[in-house]
Amino acid sequence: MSHNAFKDKYQAAFHTMLDAIVFVNPTTFEVEDVNAQVTQLTGYSAEELMKEGLKLLDSNSKVRQLLERTLQDKKQHVLEFDVLTKKKESLAVSMRVDFIEMEHHRHLILVFQDITKIRKMEEAIQKTVDQKTQDLQLALETLQKSNQLKSDFVAMVSHEIRNPLTVLKSTMVLINNSKLGAKKREEVFQIMVRHIDQMIDISNDLLDVSKIEAGVMQYHLEKLSLCKLLCSMAHHYHSFEEQCGIKLLVECPKDYFIYADELKTKQILDNLISNAFKATPKGGKIILSARSLENSFMEISVSDTGHGIEKDNLQHLFKRFVRLKGPWAHIKGTGLGLSIVKSLVEAQGGKIWAESEIGKGATFRFTLPATAVPVVVLVDEDVEFSEKVSKLLEEEGYRVKQCHSAFRGIEECQEMKPHVVVLDLKLSDLSGEKVVDRLKEMPLMKDLPFVFLISQEVEKPDEKVKDIPVVYKSKWEYELLSILKKQLRMQVQREIKPGGVYGKKDIIS
Repeated sequence: MSHNAFKDKYQAAFHTMLDAIVFVNPTTFEVEDVNAQVTQLTGYSAEELMKEGLKLLDSNSKVRQLLERTLQDKKQHVLEFDVLTKKKESLAVSMRVDFIEMEHHRHLILVFQDITKIRKMEEAIQKTVDQKTQDLQLALETLQKSNQLKSDFVAMVSHEIRNPLTVLKSTMVLINNSKLGAKKREEVFQIMVRHIDQMIDISNDLLDVSKIEAGVMQYHLEKLSLCKLLCSMAHHYHSFEEQCGIKLLVECPKDYFIYADELKTKQILDNLISNAFKATPKGGKIILSARSLENSFMEISVSDTGHGIEKDNLQHLFKRFVRLKGPWAHIKGTGLGLSIVKSLVEAQGGKIWAESEIGKGATFRFTLPATAVPVVVLVDEDVEFSEKVSKLLEEEGYRVKQCHSAFRGIEECQEMKPHVVVLDLKLSDLSGEKVVDRLKEMPLMKDLPFVFLISQEVEKPDEKVKDIPVVYKSKWEYELLSILKKQLRMQVQREIKPGGVYGKKDIIS
C-alpha cells in the first residue's frame, strides 16, 4: 500500500472515531491534529485548536502538568475536569493520556469523553442518597422519640389507673364500716362513681386509638342541623355551667347544616368543650359558634376565656401521648384526647387547629363538609401530572389526597377510606395490580372502586383486574371525570345500599 493510500485510510478512521481525540507534540506541546468529535465537543474548529493550542481547553494548566507527568513515567493517566466550550458552556470531561512512539514519531494522544450526563446522574444519585439518609435519620429519631413517649404514656396510664383503683379499694373498706352514716355513705359512692368514670374514659381513649390505628373506626355520615347539634351539646353541659359559674353560649344560624357522623361530631365537641371548662376560671364564658366557608365547608369554633395556651405548645396540641406543660398541666387525662379529635375530624374530610393569646383564652376551630364530598386518593409518581389531575377534580367538587408512591397510597387509603382510588398502573415500588390486591384483602375495602391511569406505551393490566376502568394519560380529562361520575353516583348522592362500598346507609370505616 502506498504511503498516500495509508494516510488517507488513517485520516478516514481518525475522523470517524466516536471518541474525541487530540494529537499533541511531546516536545513543544503543540496540537498536531484533532478529529471531528473534538470540534463537535468544544465548538472550536480544528484550525483554532491547532493555532491556539491547549490553552483553549486548559485554563489552569492541569492538562499540561499531566502531559509532562506522562512523558516522565511513560504510563497512561486519566484526568477529570471541566472544559469551557466556545459558547462558554461548562462540560465535564474525562481525558485519557497515552504516550506512543513509533519508529521516528512520538505523540501524546489525548482521548476525551463527555461525562456531563454521568456527573449529573451521580450528583442526582448522591442527592437522593443524602435525602434518604436524612429521612432515615429523621425516622430513627422519630422512632426513638415515639418509643420514649410510649414508655412515658404507659407509665402515665398505669398511674392514672392505679390511683382510682387505690381510691376504690379504700372506699370499699369504708363502706364495710357499719358505723358509716347514710350521708357519708352517699359521698363515698359518689367518689367511687367518679373514679370508675375516670377509668372508663381511659379505656375508651385506648379503644378509640386502637380502632383508628387498625383502620376499623366507622363513620355514619348524614345531614345534621349544626344549630341543633351545638344547642344539644350546650344543654348537656348546663349543670356544669351552674357548678363552675361559667356561661356556655351558642352562636349559630338555624339554616347551617353539616354532613358528618353525629356521634363522632359530638365526641369531638365533647372533648373540646370539656377542655374549655377545665381551662376557664369562674365567671368566664365559653362560646360555641359556626360560620359558612366558601368551599362548601362549615367552620365550628369552641372559644374560652381561660388563661390561653403558650405559643410553643400550640404545635404539640394534637400529637399523641403528649401532655401540655404550664397552666394546662393540671388537667388529667391520657394525653390522647386531642389526637383522637384530630383523627375524627380528618376522617370526615375536615381540618382542625387552635389559636390562642395568653391571658385572652383559646379557640379551637375545625371544619366539616356542608354537603357530601366524595374523597379520591390519587397515586401517581409524576408530581406535575398529579397536580393537574387534583386541580381539575377539586374544581369538580372532589376532595383529593395525592400520594407519590404505592406504599404511601395504601397508608392513605387505610386512613382516609376514600370513595375511589385512582392510580398509575406502573408504579415503581409496587405495581398498580398489587396495590389493588393488597387493598382488596382488607374487609372494609374489598368493594372499593379503582381507576387505572396508563400510558399508551405500557401493556394493559393483568387479566385478574381487567374489569377495572383504564384511563389513558394522553386524554385523561374527559374520560376520568366521566368514569368517576359513573362510579360515584351512588356515593355522591349518599344513598349507598346495604352491601355497597361501605355497607349500610352511608358508612365510611
